[in-house]
Amino acid sequence: MTQKKCLAVVILLMIFSFVILPKLGFSGTTGKIVGNVTDVQTGEALVGTNVVIDGTTMGAATDVEGDYFIINVPPGSYKVSARMMGYITLSQTQVNVSIDHTTRANFQLQETILETGESVTVVAERPLVERDETSTRHFVQAEEIAARPANNLSQILSTMPGIDQSGGELVVRRGTLDQVAFLIDGMRARNPLDFQPYQNVNLTSIQELEIITGGFSAEYGEAQSGIFNIVTKEGSDKLAGYGEFRWTPPGQRHWGSGLY
Repeated sequence: MTQKKCLAVVILLMIFSFVILPKLGFSGTTGKIVGNVTDVQTGEALVGTNVVIDGTTMGAATDVEGDYFIINVPPGSYKVSARMMGYITLSQTQVNVSIDHTTRANFQLQETILETGESVTVVAERPLVERDETSTRHFVQAEEIAARPANNLSQILSTMPGIDQSGGELVVRRGTLDQVAFLIDGMRARNPLDFQPYQNVNLTSIQELEIITGGFSAEYGEAQSGIFNIVTKEGSDKLAGYGEFRWTPPGQRHWGSGLY
């Protein structure tokens, strides 16, 4: 094999290692919005309706059955609008998208003879029973994290069902943390020596925290007790800041494990 062929093989292997393999190893970091668009009077499916997420470039058009699918949606709360010529634009606010979760938003459009400019806005409601839910999972949004009196991630996790503390360490379904898959934006974050997860995460950088304590899918490997999946915030065109003040009363301090 000539030197040029060897160099070409090395370059292809590097591309495969740094581009293809990381994508195969990613776990879920996005959700999906699906739904159906019909005529409010006849109940017939409206084909070709444009359903868009306001403020983004994401959207889809309905098929012959009136169904639409918007995939790879980052977690968060969105406003979704359905537009079609000859119908009043209908928008749904507070459409919450979670990691590896399908959010349904159906639309019933009303026919109109008016010109464009008239629209209707409603608030989306989460169903009481999730029909596609097969695992025990809990979601913590950025607003909930900011409202809790917690200084670190362990204090947030210890308040979730199925997670306890034993000897000062977190225990997930009676399993230690080395049996938990800890992911940040789809990438595993743990110490390769003792397999302990990396928990030193700034709480203000978390957009959504997903905790799965049972029935997780096959996409999460090397996990026995549970999965902690963190999706961090993305940048925006708005300037934001955060301040925190802590006060510790005076007293004698000690470090290390408790004596008793």
